[in-house]
Amino acid sequence: MRHVPPILPPPLPAGSQPTPVREATPSLGTGARIWLCRHAQVHSNFATLAYGDRDVPLSPEGLEQTAGLWEAFAKEPIGHVHASPLQRAKMLGEGVAERTGANFTVDPRLREISRGDWTMLERSEFQERWSAQAAEYHADTYTWNGYRGESDEDIYERVFPAFKEALVSAQGGTAFLAVHFNVVRVLLSRLLGVVPEESFLLPIQTAHASLLIDEQDSWKLGAENVSEPTTPVS
Repeated sequence: MRHVPPILPPPLPAGSQPTPVREATPSLGTGARIWLCRHAQVHSNFATLAYGDRDVPLSPEGLEQTAGLWEAFAKEPIGHVHASPLQRAKMLGEGVAERTGANFTVDPRLREISRGDWTMLERSEFQERWSAQAAEYHADTYTWNGYRGESDEDIYERVFPAFKEALVSAQGGTAFLAVHFNVVRVLLSRLLGVVPEESFLLPIQTAHASLLIDEQDSWKLGAENVSEPTTPVS
């Protein structure tokens, strides 16, 4: 299935340069593996809205996708599951923890982005307002916060400590994070050195996961956007 980003930033204005990549956060060298899994499809009543950190329900298909992920990860040697408190992710985390026997923690730091003044706008209006601020956005996409919600920097500053704690608590084993598009996007882009504007093109589908491995000298992407565990790429 082709990856379709939930929303795309306005095009880079002619003659402008993209925001430079932030200095990559060094790996911890714990050897731990951590699955970053985006929740399943939300209910159609909310699908065209910029719901952000609102606690919106899953669609009937999303409920089926969630159950499918429970079974797909049931035999994975997961020691601890960490989940966003929003029901669409919390339900995923609870089921994975139950089937694997893993410890389960709800962590509010793993919630989705706050859309501030633009929360619950139709996506078309959200996109129009974003385009009107394109110059300001591209001046520094990482810190931009034109809607008084959260910037990529804000997301990273609250999510990375939770991610780091999950790595340490894994004790060299495997952990699972049940989270959201922007949480996965910002973590992967900062740890793997992706240009902020291009981070929206990372394949992060609903009900799919990517595996990060905390190696001694770097972060390794062991699996990308998969619906079931796979053998890590060597």
